Amino acid sequence: MPAATNAANADVRYDGEYVGLMNLPDNGDALLPVPPGTDPAVRPRQAARVYGDARIDADFSTMRVKGQVYNRTYAAQGTELEALEIAPTDIQSDGSFSGDITQGQQGAGSYGGAFGGSNANSVAGALHATGHVGGVSEVEEFGLFVLERSN
Repeated sequence: MPAATNAANADVRYDGEYVGLMNLPDNGDALLPVPPGTDPAVRPRQAARVYGDARIDADFSTMRVKGQVYNRTYAAQGTELEALEIAPTDIQSDGSFSGDITQGQQGAGSYGGAFGGSNANSVAGALHATGHVGGVSEVEEFGLFVLERSN
């Protein structure tokens, strides 16, 4: 079991930062320069960076988890992106969980994670979302969060 189940530890919130990559263009400012005359077909490209915040709410009395990835920004353009909802799902006996990502009641992908540390003081997870930026089905995002207990 990932955490004590007494009433004081039943509802636990985890907050922290989120980082992701999308298959959209970035500005290339994180790439090393290439020699002059390099064929454009072999020049490296930089994946679009997404920054934001994440929150996970765990109810260890019912062994359920839910959350949100919010304040998401497409770094290259400074564009704010809609929040991704971490739909409620069960916490397994080993502290892991997996479920669906939604955005405005629409399916947008999947996520998974696990609680760790002493008495489940942290949680880490990953997500994969598609079709969540402007409804374009080819847009994919892979993201990560590592959060600390905040209450």
